[in-house]
Parts: sequence; C-alpha cells; structure tokens
Amino acid sequence: MEPLPRSEMPHPASKDMDLMDPKSLARLFRAAEEEAREGLRDSGICETVAGLVASWIREPPRRIVLAGAGTSGRLAVLLARRHGPGLRRLGIELLPWIAGGSRALAEAVEGAEDDVPAARAGIGELLEIPGSVFFGISCGLSAPCVAGGLQAALEREAPVALFGVNTPEEARTDPLDGAPDGFRGLLARVEERGKFRFLLPDLGPEVLTGSSRLKGGTATWVLLHELFRSLLLPEEEGRPERIRARIDEAFRKAWGLLPEGWVAARIARAGEALRGGGRILCLGAGGMGRAAVLDASECPPTFGASPEEARAFLAGGWTALLGPAGDCAFLDRVRPLSLSFAERKVLPKTGEGDFVLRLGLPEGEDLPSSGDEDVDFLAAKFGCNAITTGAFARAGKVWGNRMVDLQLSNAKLFDRACRIVSDLCGVPEGEALRCLVGALHRTERPETSLCRLPVEAHRGLARPGVVPLAICLASGLGLEEAEALLRSEPILRRALAGVLHGGEGSIDS
Repeated sequence: MEPLPRSEMPHPASKDMDLMDPKSLARLFRAAEEEAREGLRDSGICETVAGLVASWIREPPRRIVLAGAGTSGRLAVLLARRHGPGLRRLGIELLPWIAGGSRALAEAVEGAEDDVPAARAGIGELLEIPGSVFFGISCGLSAPCVAGGLQAALEREAPVALFGVNTPEEARTDPLDGAPDGFRGLLARVEERGKFRFLLPDLGPEVLTGSSRLKGGTATWVLLHELFRSLLLPEEEGRPERIRARIDEAFRKAWGLLPEGWVAARIARAGEALRGGGRILCLGAGGMGRAAVLDASECPPTFGASPEEARAFLAGGWTALLGPAGDCAFLDRVRPLSLSFAERKVLPKTGEGDFVLRLGLPEGEDLPSSGDEDVDFLAAKFGCNAITTGAFARAGKVWGNRMVDLQLSNAKLFDRACRIVSDLCGVPEGEALRCLVGALHRTERPETSLCRLPVEAHRGLARPGVVPLAICLASGLGLEEAEALLRSEPILRRALAGVLHGGEGSIDS
C-alpha cells in the first residue's frame, strides 16, 4: 500500500478537535492558515508564479480555461468573475469550467467529478481556439475531471498550468478512462511534452483531514488571485519579492479583521445552534457575502449536513455572485440566494434556535467591510471556515480530526470513508469496505460480489449517516442495534464510548 499523500494526512495538532473548546479551535484554525501562508511564501512558489506571469506577458494566451470540481470549481468561477474583466482588456479570456455545470454552484452534482469523458469533451471544446491554455485546479492531484482536462490539453498540444498541494509523485494512480496509469501518468506525459507550469505548494495536512476547502482553498484563491493580478502590473514583471510581500499583506489584513475572541464566540454559538436542532444562516454582501456562499455550499458534502443546516444569502443574489453574464435565472430556480434589504426579508425565516451571522451589511453587521473586497473575501473565508468547521465538530460531525459523515458523492470520498472506518475501528480496509457497503445497502453481511462492484454502483444509495453506521458495524454492532444507538446519540464519539479501543478520547488520529 502506498503511503498517504500529504493532502490526506491527519494533522497532529487537531487529533482531538472534536473535544476542543471554542478558544482552542479558533487558535487552531488561525495557526493552520498561517501554515498556508508559509507554504506559499517559502517553497519557491512565488518564483514559479513570477515565471508564469513573465511568460504570459511575453506571449499572452488568447484563452485560459480554469477548471476544477467542488470547491476548486467554485473558486475558478469566482476568480474568473474577479479578474475576467481586467484580463479581457489585455485580450485574454479567463473562462471557468466546473464539473457538473452551473448546477454544481448551488448543490453537489453526483458523479460529476468522476466523469472523465464529459470533462475531456467539454474542456476540449473550450481549448479549440488557438492560443488556449488549460489551467487545472486539483488540490490532491486526484480529480478525474481535471485529468480529463489534461487529456484534452495533450490532444490539442495546449500549454498546461496546474495548481495542487501534493507532489507529482503523490498524484492518484487509479486507472481512469483513457489513462490507465491515472493522474500521475498524465502528469508524467505533460512533463515529457513540456509547455507546463506546476504550482504545488507544500501546505502540510489539513486540520480536518482531507478537507481541502480549508488551507487548500485559501492557497488556491490567494495564489491565483496574485497570478492574475500580476498580469495587470507588467511594469513589475511579477517580481517574486513583490508577490511574496502582497501575499503576506493579504493574510495580515484579513486576520486583522478577525479577533480570536470574535471567532471563538461564534464557534460556540453556532455549535449550540446545531446541537439544538437550529441552523447556521449567513447574511452577507460584497466579497464577504461571496465567501459565505462558498463556505455554506461546502458543508453538505463535508459534514453530511442537510442543505438547510448551513445556508448563506447574498445581497443581489446569484447576479452579485457571478456577475450579469451568469446563468442566474436557472440558479434562482435551483437554489434561491437573494437577500432583499428593501423588504427586509430572508428566505427561509429565521428561528429562535438559529445562529445568524451578518457580514459586510450596511447595518447590523457582525463583521463590517474593510472597504477592500479582496481583503473582505479572504477574511470572511477564514471566519466562515472556522465557524462552520468548529460548529459541526462540536455537533458531532467530526471524530478527532476525521469527517465522519461525509457524502459519498465520488470515488475519492468513497476511498476516504473506507480509510476512516479502517483507522477508527482498527480493521483491515477490506473489512471497512464490507461495512461501508453494508451500511449503504442496509445489510450486515453483504455478498462479496456486491463489495467488488465499482463505486458507481453504490453512489445512488449515498445519504447522511452512512459512514457513522459503517463505523458502528465495524465496531461489532448489529444493524438494528447500530441504528437505534445513532438515533439515541447522534454524536458518534459519545455513542461508541467504551466500544472502540477502550473508550472516548482514545482514538489516535
């Protein structure tokens, strides 16, 4: 078995995250984002960005196709909204692509990340214009849809840029449609052909194991924001020292808006709301509101939360998020986002048990705007990530530093769930797979043939609570006993105290 890539390694400082008090959680998240800053400034990444900027100033691409899935795809859309108009004046079209299309901005689209042929065809069509560049975002160097984009770029001999947080040697090797040697083999083919730039900072492990919406998302935004902004400053030629200084300044200003006590108090209140059956609702405007929408969209797949448990509303709705050229009418039907100041109404109505966070609003705000939308976005991303992650941890959706109720919406998350069951219960991965399949199909003894089916055969059965049920089965409980236990105590670490490894707090994450 190959060692885990660094993007999937557990963070040593967060092994008891679910037992931490709000102040400790606030400090933990702050320290983790500082690790991201150090990874961006001290790993030669600024020099790589400067080199890419210089090459694009000398030979401007006609089109940059910026592609990803989930958080990476949503960030691609937001980066294109932020920098597309400026780059257009230079004759460069910044075109985002997200697995699952517009709908994926509003909700998880099952199987979209794993659909290599669809990505290969869709991205390939966008690369047909001569002078196009493919820019993939995949923190783990694992997203099959980004691999499809690499295939399309290789077929058209288009230059490639790639952002990730692993090394090429840690890239996923699972066979893919058209790539039997997986993502890693495609990277080797790209390197062999030339015409590539890899931006691969070492950020260290995430505090919530594998959750690249945290440090990975921060690094994606900060680095690519700086890359595209530097293209508009040709007199500086993207000098590394200037890029490094601006990254430091962005972190400093963003964290300057977030006192530790402010973050800790809201983690506590949001956690209380979730434990009491309430919701986390964020009302926002401008850059802060956009960051809140990004964070809320990531809570269902990360924590197995319902779409209503963490919800964000933005002044101006989808148009404010995507700009006037976005497919906003369609998205309004899929998931209303608008916050109306004129009518002073919010959808849905708030209840007494809800936690409401107000960001960048003209009045009654919890966190006022700094006047700089880029700083506001980063500050709100830090704050919302800390609040929702800390709150769901305190509500039992995290065990140690593992997400134990993640949605099994793609092969990567299915594999991660198997590792979680194996690690927490001390069983071989084969037994963990059997328990996971049993939980999906609601049977204690799934047939071997059922366990050998590909992930696609099980994905339609994915629902909240599957991974906790699998952990119960792997701990020796029967199906009915496990379901009754989870109904009586939804916080898994408490439910299984004394069953696994001798009691609560004994899991070594």
